[in-house]
Amino acid sequence: MRRASGWCSDWAGVVIFQLEHTWSAGTDATHYVSVMDIGARSGLLAPINGVICRRFSDEMLRAWVKHNIEEVGQLEYLLPQLKSSAEPANT
Repeated sequence: MRRASGWCSDWAGVVIFQLEHTWSAGTDATHYVSVMDIGARSGLLAPINGVICRRFSDEMLRAWVKHNIEEVGQLEYLLPQLKSSAEPANT
């Protein structure tokens, strides 16, 4: 089973930022992939890509990766709590 979630932002109908998370079942664990695409894929918008990419410094990108690792690392504690709170109480 594979699940995905994501978020994207567009400018004049052209996607300029996209974030996608994908989870799939592994043999004894869950496989998780996170992909962040920054910039438009249109050659006409190449000058805008430079502006966008300059706003995401190496320091900011490293901070994002660290944040993502920390956030995903908490899922093993959060998900069981969410599952148990969603289950109906036995009466």
